[in-house]
Amino acid sequence: MLHSLAISSLVALTTALAVDKPLDVCGTPPPSEGLVDAVKEIRLQEQELSTQGLVAQANVVVDTYIHIISSDGTPQGGNVSDDIVRRQMDVLNQGLSGTGFSVTLRGVDRTVNAAWANDRNEVAMKRELRKGSYKDLNLYYLNAPQGSASIGGYCYFPVQGARPGSESFIRDGCVMQFGSMPGGSLGSNNLGKVTVHEVGHWFGLFHTFQGGCEASSGGDLVDDTPAHAAPRTASDYQCPAGSNIDTCPSLPGLDPLHNYMSYRQDRCYTEFTRGQISRMVSLWRYRDPSAGFSTASIN
Repeated sequence: MLHSLAISSLVALTTALAVDKPLDVCGTPPPSEGLVDAVKEIRLQEQELSTQGLVAQANVVVDTYIHIISSDGTPQGGNVSDDIVRRQMDVLNQGLSGTGFSVTLRGVDRTVNAAWANDRNEVAMKRELRKGSYKDLNLYYLNAPQGSASIGGYCYFPVQGARPGSESFIRDGCVMQFGSMPGGSLGSNNLGKVTVHEVGHWFGLFHTFQGGCEASSGGDLVDDTPAHAAPRTASDYQCPAGSNIDTCPSLPGLDPLHNYMSYRQDRCYTEFTRGQISRMVSLWRYRDPSAGFSTASIN
């Protein structure tokens, strides 16, 4: 009887730990001081346009290359099917809908390499696999981004004037757990929206909780994303219906529970704000200096 009680207690404890464990997070490095300074200048330009009742808009199709890196060539080892790749592209385009950007698949390659599948020697892997120019998107799917099963993915912010062959050029792109793809094994983050979050970084967006509740930090430097605290527990990653969560009550606005650039379960993610879209357009010139954009009236 005591043995049965001990087993039951252990099962209950294990279940509780599984429920309370925070969900997988993003490993994107913080933006450089230079990028933050540049974004502050860009923000002023965006605000000037806004005073004229205008906003910049884009119509850009991004050529995209997907790299599948598996440990052993099996689906369980990360060699996902073409159908999953197609579904992931569909989710990414749905996430980008309304931004003026879309993606089109230009190629898929498959590599069996146990070290690369655990993200060991990132630069060597990308030097071998990366395709296209600096304005082309490279997505890498493997087992453990940055060697950690607790990281859903990471990406790199745009670097102005990145030269072909430079480390900034080679590292460019996003790395995600293959389990985050549609129908994957990554629990509450298996609808493919981890990729949308990471591609948001590729376009230059910061986390919405950057700077937390410190008003002087400027937060993510986007005017229409309310400041909020970074999530700490599993419940912080959820988006209860009808909730009015406000982790920074001294600052305007409620927490953006459905914003792609917060940390949430995939089911919560539904939106980029108008200000974030404007920022994506502004920073596209980092990738394509020749890009020209039109303006439209703010509705």
